[in-house]
Amino acid sequence: DEAKYGGFALKLVGGSTSSRYAMARWWSGYPVLSALGMELQFKLSSNVEYVQTGIALQNGTTTFYGWVRYDPALDKWQYLDSGSAWQDFLTNSDLKIQAALFHPVKLVIDPATGYYRRLVISNQEVDMSAYALCTEASTEAPWLNATARCYSLAGENGWIYVDSVILTQNEPA
Repeated sequence: DEAKYGGFALKLVGGSTSSRYAMARWWSGYPVLSALGMELQFKLSSNVEYVQTGIALQNGTTTFYGWVRYDPALDKWQYLDSGSAWQDFLTNSDLKIQAALFHPVKLVIDPATGYYRRLVISNQEVDMSAYALCTEASTEAPWLNATARCYSLAGENGWIYVDSVILTQNEPA
């Protein structure tokens, strides 16, 4: 129905009961160990509890998780901390729910250091370098994935459109 670029965008429609989310993942082989970025653009509907995006990297001994989520009702961003808890770090980003309006978001993490780097939302850049990534021990074969999720409000079927997903490596400091 909608697209930022080209003819199509991915529509994620969250469920109204149980887990209440829809998810898309983009998998990649293990990259050069460096700062990694995920950029996407999303369009909001009015019945979304959270928009969540993140990067996970498995290096053969440890999985690193860099996740952020946006709460439209409270207009705040949170990150997943090293203890697997959500922490507030940005308010008043003022993302609008409007026809044809897609919001660009870019998350950069550095698994080599174990820390987030930054989040870019439209024209705002937020330094996240003081925040440690969430990690867990794992002996899986190495991989990288990027994820986008849409969580609906209870009893609703909230949706987002996702477009222009880009994974990058060797991000500057």
